This record gives sequence, structure tokens and C-alpha cells, in this order.
Amino acid sequence: MGELSRLMTVLKLGSAGLVALLAACQSVPPPIPATGNPFAAVVPAKVTVGDTFVYRYLDGFGNLPPSQVTYRVDEVSGERVVMSVTPETPREGYARTEVYTSNGNWLRHVVRSHNYPLDREFVSPYPAFDFPLVPGKSWSTRIDTIDPASKQQGESMVVKGKVIGAERVRVPAGEFDTIKVQRHVFIDHVSGFLNTAGNTHITETDWYAPALGRVVRSENQSDWHVSGKSPAFSQEYGDRHVYELISGPSATR
Repeated sequence: MGELSRLMTVLKLGSAGLVALLAACQSVPPPIPATGNPFAAVVPAKVTVGDTFVYRYLDGFGNLPPSQVTYRVDEVSGERVVMSVTPETPREGYARTEVYTSNGNWLRHVVRSHNYPLDREFVSPYPAFDFPLVPGKSWSTRIDTIDPASKQQGESMVVKGKVIGAERVRVPAGEFDTIKVQRHVFIDHVSGFLNTAGNTHITETDWYAPALGRVVRSENQSDWHVSGKSPAFSQEYGDRHVYELISGPSATR
């Protein structure tokens, strides 16, 4: 009797009723939610010794196959985080040590100039981020560097950062609501062949996911003017480097 009653209902409602009835009987996965408000809670992630983060490394021009770069937390001391960086291929660079503050700013990091990786310590923290991150926020800081190998003074650079806005991105680790941050870096080379090759401008873009408290996607590329060439042909561009999170403790906990 129940089946007959249901059939009579469908006949009364017509084809639209049949579609609605069938839809109600099925388990429909929810749609991907619209971009939320990642600015609501931005808290840098706390890390512990042994935490490991794996990023996919891509040639931004699509000419080369992807590889991987692994970051491992070796030491956490107060506001200082020491990480070992192990690239899968030499295209990304060499195995190295990088040092960060607890909120993700740089104390020792590679800066890419003219496609050349400069390992540098920063006299004051390199302002990759200026928390709290709020829409439209900007900052500008001049910082000096030290070559950790020679302990000599390195380049002086100006870092100009800005919060671009909210953006939802998909990376191998998943899909995240992020805060897009972009930095323009201007490097004054003090010695060596880079001093004669022209000062460097670097564009760095990070997609910071508050849900993880870390960057899930990052891009950087440098450009410079070559002296002796006509203005129309003096602009040179370096490689474009792209990093996308594959796995990490906060992505799987």
C-alpha cells in the first residue's frame, strides 16, 4: 500500500516530482564550499623536532618534470626553528640548512639572484610575513645579510610585502582557503660577478593556509637589467620556481 501511495504521488507531481524523489533517495556528496574567510584566524603553526614537510617542486614554465623537496625540523629553540632542506634533484638547489622564526620569517634562507642561489643569514628577520595578516596590509623593510660561509657582509635588500587577498587553491595535499601574500625584493649586490651583472628584483608569492598555519604554495622569480643593452632588450628573467605542499604533519593530523 505504501508503494502504491508513493507511485500515485509521483504521477500527480509529474516528471519534476520523479526527479526530486529519486534525488532524495540518493546520497549526494556536498559541493566544494565557496571560498571562506581565512582572515578569521591566522595562527602560525607550532612545529616539533622530526616534523617533515614534502613539497612538489615545479619548473614554472612547464619545461621540466616535477621533483620533490623535503624540509625536516632539526631543532626548535625558543623562537628559532632550524630545518634541513633536501632537494630530490640539483635543479632546485643543494642540500642546506634554513633557519626561521616561529612565525615563519627567515633568519637563514636561500635568495635566488640571476638564477644563482645565495645562502644568506639576515641581520634582522627577513619579513616574509607581518602578522596579523589582514586585507590590504603592506610593509617595507631594508635588511642586511651575512654570507654564512665567509662571515663577510653580504647584500643589502629592501623587502616590500603586501596581503593581496583571500584565494582558494588546490595542491597535492588538498584544497585550502589561503591568504595570498606577495613580496617585491630589491637586492643591492656589493661584490662579485652579480655586482657587475645588475641589481636584482625578485617577486615572491606565497599562499598561506591558516587551517595549517603554513604556506601550501609558493612561487618566485627574479629579473634584472643588463647594462650595455638598449632599454628594449635590457630586461632579463630568471627561472620560475613553484612549490606545492604534498604532505606534512598538519596536513594529516
